[in-house]
Amino acid sequence: MYLIIRNAHHGWSRCLGMWRALEWRRALIMELVRERVM
Repeated sequence: MYLIIRNAHHGWSRCLGMWRALEWRRALIMELVRERVM
């Protein structure tokens, strides 16, 4: 966590983009699982 805060100004946009991609992918998987369960 400390490394992320210390290196935040280096590639913050790239890190944020990766985080958004992970969140979007996780949301998509959750939707697929929900449809499969129902």
